[in-house]
Amino acid sequence: MLLTKAGLRKIVMIAAIYFLIGSFSLAVGLGLRNTGVNTAPLIRIGVIAYAVGILGVFWGRYAEGKGKLLARGNRLIFRELNPAEFIREYDALREAPGLVVCRPGQELLQLLAVAYDALNDHAAALAAADAQLAAATGKWVTRAKIGKASLLYSYDRTEEAEAIFAEIGRKKLGAVDTLLYDALLKSDRAVARGDYRTAEVYCLKKLENGFPKPNPLQTLYLHGKLALLYERLGEREQALEHYRYCAENGGGTALRRKAAEELRRLQGEA
Repeated sequence: MLLTKAGLRKIVMIAAIYFLIGSFSLAVGLGLRNTGVNTAPLIRIGVIAYAVGILGVFWGRYAEGKGKLLARGNRLIFRELNPAEFIREYDALREAPGLVVCRPGQELLQLLAVAYDALNDHAAALAAADAQLAAATGKWVTRAKIGKASLLYSYDRTEEAEAIFAEIGRKKLGAVDTLLYDALLKSDRAVARGDYRTAEVYCLKKLENGFPKPNPLQTLYLHGKLALLYERLGEREQALEHYRYCAENGGGTALRRKAAEELRRLQGEA
């Protein structure tokens, strides 16, 4: 949670407005109760206004503290493929002079790890993944470990990733964690261990999925992984096809630049 003084003032102001509405309604309602006027609606409005004001404090704290930044981060990173802008806005908020709460939490740190990974900044991505793991509680611990293992496999740090993978495998996993674990097994781990056909089948199936449809960043990564797989398998034309997609649709990610370089290299070798 990253809450500024401005955000805190907004929460307090909205809560105060509802409190005043509730107080006014109750005061009028109670004042007229012996006059024969039906004051039940005023009493109900007062009670509802108090309840909304209290709930608004909790909702406002979430929205101002991380909800808005989470929504913007998801759009910038996964939809608009602009991870650098999310990092810039995140850092600006962290350094804001009016910051009164500075506890990013595992959800924001997860976004930060994804953003740094999309820019191919391995050290920063792993640092964010470690911070996410330290902040995670309950079910999020396993998911944070899966995320870190995925990064380690993709960065050719297979031994470290295998240790985490084995640790996760010893746990009883829920439905969501099982899906994430299976994805790790058939994608990043399969690539790291040279099981390219398993990874190929997984990536092609994900690209063909109608539901849930991969977002633009996921789609980009799947094409990038397929390009790497086909190049390692010696299937040059397929590799070129997927590198071309990444070069044309990579947005502000490092994969766009890398794919363009690989295209030039492979075409020069023809």
